[in-house]
Amino acid sequence: MEVLIFTLFVSLLLAVLFIILFLRDRRGRQTSSLDQEALLPLEDDDSDLPE
Repeated sequence: MEVLIFTLFVSLLLAVLFIILFLRDRRGRQTSSLDQEALLPLEDDDSDLPE
């Protein structure tokens, strides 16, 4: 019975931690999305080309 209570406590702690970290991450990146960040390596970078 003690193991069940401990397991519930740990799972609730992890769930709260996940929610806090998720909300903090979403608040920090409101202007960008994962799709935009995934396409960043494909952008043309003309600054490296010699003139």
